[in-house]
Amino acid sequence: MKIYTKNGDLGFTKTLAGESVKKNDLVVIANGKIDSLQSSLDCAWLECGQEMRGQVEWVQEKLWQTGGEVSFARAGGPVKNPVEEKDVELLEKWIDEYCEGKEFKHFLRFHNRAAIAFNEARVRCREVERALVPLLDQEKIRPAAFKFFNRLGDFLYAASCYCEVFE
Repeated sequence: MKIYTKNGDLGFTKTLAGESVKKNDLVVIANGKIDSLQSSLDCAWLECGQEMRGQVEWVQEKLWQTGGEVSFARAGGPVKNPVEEKDVELLEKWIDEYCEGKEFKHFLRFHNRAAIAFNEARVRCREVERALVPLLDQEKIRPAAFKFFNRLGDFLYAASCYCEVFE
């Protein structure tokens, strides 16, 4: 089996639902942004400590599931482990742990590899968030899944700050 199919040579691809769509369709763009975020998290995983690696792996699974939901282009979609409100709450718990005892009066610049990698992931997460807004407006992604990306950006910034000081 060859890795290339030639199906995309005319600018089309298929969603998980089997629908043929243009490669610049909102669903394809959003999934591309999620893929980009996952790639940057692979770099963060490589640079961070063991405890944070577990958190990154958990986030990666949630991104994989949300990518499936987005590809089906309907809220919920047939995924095994969809993002739920409890997942947002877990991110908030981790954010609070990383930020405990710190004051944030201005945005930080980062100088170590782990912090930089998490910050790169934060930037890409914000790109995902912007790409998902039209799908949220069309009710093609659940509010809890969208909220997850909003909180994930905060988590990634908190992780960057933590790594800058403690890693």
